[in-house]
Amino acid sequence: MTLFIGKYIFSSSSPKVEDAITEYGQSLLPIINAISAWGRDHVKHMSELQRDTKLLCLMLKNKKYYLKLYN
Repeated sequence: MTLFIGKYIFSSSSPKVEDAITEYGQSLLPIINAISAWGRDHVKHMSELQRDTKLLCLMLKNKKYYLKLYN
């Protein structure tokens, strides 16, 4: 057994194993939920940042092409 995920083995005619979060692992859920909420709240910002980064890369690529043509 690890600290966060426990492996539970069931004895039966066909052995069955299940993994489940431990009580200690559950103590992380508020933190994980907060990070998840932050991510959802910042999706728009991150997509705008990605768009701006792609635009900047395109501008730099075109500038290099422009410099090759006219220098």
